[in-house]
Amino acid sequence: MTIIFFTANAEEAEMNEDFSVITTQLDFFRQGKAGCVFAAYVAGNPLKYGWIHKILNVDACAIDAEIAQAIDLPEVTTLSLIFPDVDSLEGIIELIRVMTKCKYILLEQDVILDDSRSRCLGFRVRVDQLLSWVSGFGHFDCFPKTRQTVYTEIIFRVKPRPNYARVMKKSPPSVIHLADMDMLGIADVIFKKMWYDSLDRTQQLLGHTPDLRSAAKTTFTLPSNILI
Repeated sequence: MTIIFFTANAEEAEMNEDFSVITTQLDFFRQGKAGCVFAAYVAGNPLKYGWIHKILNVDACAIDAEIAQAIDLPEVTTLSLIFPDVDSLEGIIELIRVMTKCKYILLEQDVILDDSRSRCLGFRVRVDQLLSWVSGFGHFDCFPKTRQTVYTEIIFRVKPRPNYARVMKKSPPSVIHLADMDMLGIADVIFKKMWYDSLDRTQQLLGHTPDLRSAAKTTFTLPSNILI
C-alpha cells in the first residue's frame, strides 16, 4: 500500500523540500564521502558546531546577504549555501559569474594545470580582515570524488580561527578554512587519529595523493576549456 502525505500549504511543502535537500547534502559528509572524518562527525550535529545551511537561487545580493548575516551572528561559524537549481556546467558557470559580482567574495586563484586538462578556481570570502577559503561541491564528473554531492553547494568558515594550543598543519594567519572548526573537547589522542584517518580516507577516495584539483584552496575544478 502506498501512503501519500499531503502538506498543509505551499510554504510547508517548500520547507519539507528544503529539509530534504539539506539532509541529502549532510548525508554525503556523514557517510565519509568527503574524506574528512571531522566533517563526518560534525555533520551528525551541525548546529552544535555552528554550521548552518541556506538554500538559495543564484543571486549576488542574496548570497551577500547570507554571508553578512552569518558573519554577524556569533553562534554561526560555518555557512553552507546550497543551489539546487545549479545542475549543469552551464549552471556552474553562471554561479561563478555571479560569485565574482558579490562584494564579500573574490576570485584569488585561477590556474590551468600543467597537463592542460583542468582549471582550478579558488574563491575566498572576506571575513573582516581575513580570507576564508571556499569549498565547492556538486554533481559533476570533473569535480574530485570528495566533492561530488547531489546538489551544488559552497561551504566556508565565517569566524576567525580558534585559539588552538597547537595545530596539525600551519596556515597563513590571514587565511581561515573549514579545518579551523573547534572540535569542542575531543581528546588529543582521538583528534590525532581523526586527522590521520582523514588523510588516509581522502587518498583512498581520490585514488591518488591529493593535488590542486582536490585541495582546500580550490573551490571548483572544471575542464580547462571552460570560459568564464
